[in-house]
Amino acid sequence: MTCIPAYKAPKSNIPKNKDFNYCLAKSWVRNEHTIGILKARWASLYQLRLHLDKKKDMKEIVRWVNCCVTLHNMLAQLGDSWEDLSNRQADDTDSDSSSDSSDLTSDLEADCGRRDRQGHRQLRPTPQQLFRKKIKSQCLKFHYAAGTFAA
Repeated sequence: MTCIPAYKAPKSNIPKNKDFNYCLAKSWVRNEHTIGILKARWASLYQLRLHLDKKKDMKEIVRWVNCCVTLHNMLAQLGDSWEDLSNRQADDTDSDSSSDSSDLTSDLEADCGRRDRQGHRQLRPTPQQLFRKKIKSQCLKFHYAAGTFAA
C-alpha cells in the first residue's frame, strides 16, 4: 500500500501543491466516509485491528473486508435501503499518463535541491519523488479539466 503525504510548509504554499493537498484531503474524507458506512453496516469490522498478530491474520482481514464490501454492493443493487451514496463523485476518469513534462521536470528539479546526509546536493529524483510527481500531475490535470480549480 502506498500513502502519498501532503506537502508541508513552505512547499505547501506553492499553488499547485496547495491544489494537490486539497485533492488528497478530499480523497481522505471519501475514504473515511466509506469506512464509516461499512462499519455501520457490518459490526464485525469494528474490532478487526485487535486481531492482527501475523501476516496470515492480515490476509484473513483483507478477505473479510472484501466479503463485506461485496455484500454491501449486492444489497445496494438489490434495493436494500440505506443512506444514498450518489453524492460520491465518480473516479472513473481516463488515466492518461501523459503529463506536461516541463512542469514535472521543473517540480522535480525544485525538489532535488535538498541535500543528502553527507551534505551533497541530490540531482536525481528518487523513485518516490517520481511517483509523487506523476500522481500529482494526473490529479491536477483531472481537476483543472473538471473545473475544480481555476487554470
